[in-house]
Amino acid sequence: MENVNQNKTALKYKEWIINAFMELLKEYKYSEITIKQITLQADVSRQTFYRHYKSKDEIIQEYSNKVCDEISEKLLSLEDKSIYQITLTYFTFWKSYSDLLYLVKSSGCEHLLVEHYNEIMLKTLDILRPSMPQYNDEEFALIKAFLIGGFYNVKSSWMENNLHTSPEALAKLICSIIS
Repeated sequence: MENVNQNKTALKYKEWIINAFMELLKEYKYSEITIKQITLQADVSRQTFYRHYKSKDEIIQEYSNKVCDEISEKLLSLEDKSIYQITLTYFTFWKSYSDLLYLVKSSGCEHLLVEHYNEIMLKTLDILRPSMPQYNDEEFALIKAFLIGGFYNVKSSWMENNLHTSPEALAKLICSIIS
């Protein structure tokens, strides 16, 4: 029972630290935020911070991993694994996280999201393999790399246009380009 309570407490502290960090990102660039600011905002000691994180990079990486894992789960759970449905789900998901995307981009820490994003999307897009049997493994790996880069850059351009285009319109456009 004690271990369960310790885990709950640890999760609570981590949540406080993440929330404090996200609040600070609204006011400061990533490079300007200090551990002291995070601990003051979260109302935790430096010792508590370092018990859970080695650096502020770890906070954003943990949070981005959580978000990337969530998009992966959504895509993997689709019954209709067509490129249209995958694309629609992808952009609908990111639209719901638009505040986070803008925050990360404006604070200058977007680079911390890319590594796990690429890794998780490479695995996730394996769901397209059954619909593309005509391609060998090397060709399919290139197709996935193309889609990941394309999705990422379309998402960035979409954000710059204030998410003006609907996820449905983006999915149709991308499908028309690919086919």
